[in-house]
Amino acid sequence: MGLAVFVVGNVVTALAPNIELVLASRLIAGLGAAMFSPTATATGASLVPPEQRGRALAIVIGGLSSATALGAPLGTFIGGALDWRATMWFVAAVGTLAGLGVAWRLPEIPTPPASACRAVSRRWRIRACC
Repeated sequence: MGLAVFVVGNVVTALAPNIELVLASRLIAGLGAAMFSPTATATGASLVPPEQRGRALAIVIGGLSSATALGAPLGTFIGGALDWRATMWFVAAVGTLAGLGVAWRLPEIPTPPASACRAVSRRWRIRACC
């Protein structure tokens, strides 16, 4: 879901006729990225046995960091060679390919059991967002 929101935000940015829509669509793309990152780390950790979770998290976070470190100069290059809209189309295309890859290769992940946070919050009458 987060990756789809990210892609839609970038497509809307590429098509935006004015700065107001560009700013709004960048907000949408940022929200999609914010939804995707924690989901990717949790998914990576859930795909491996407990003793390999640290390594799985390192791989996922390393990938997210590498995407940022490599994507910024690549986007600058594309924007300089063509225009800024081409950069947005490129980011949307990469996001779409990533989404297709996730849909194709990611196995079904069972929903984890409910956390003990709700039981604790009821017992102590804590109103938390658990």
